[in-house]
Amino acid sequence: MFIPLLAETSLATAALASVVFGLIGISLLLVGYFLFDLLARRIDVQQELAKGNVAVAIVVGALLISVAYIAAHVVIG
Repeated sequence: MFIPLLAETSLATAALASVVFGLIGISLLLVGYFLFDLLARRIDVQQELAKGNVAVAIVVGALLISVAYIAAHVVIG
């Protein structure tokens, strides 16, 4: 359930909340990527990306989009 901010919230408070929630989202993206890298031990993701493997790039991109989608809904509540 979404609870709207109070009308009296200042711009500085809203900006600080945006920065905090942005950092939370970025940290969740990093955790998701490192968990994927940990669980996918059979391939070296960094090496495959450096070689230009498009399939690995698509999988990593889809992973980051899905983790960002989940993180956005976690932050919203």
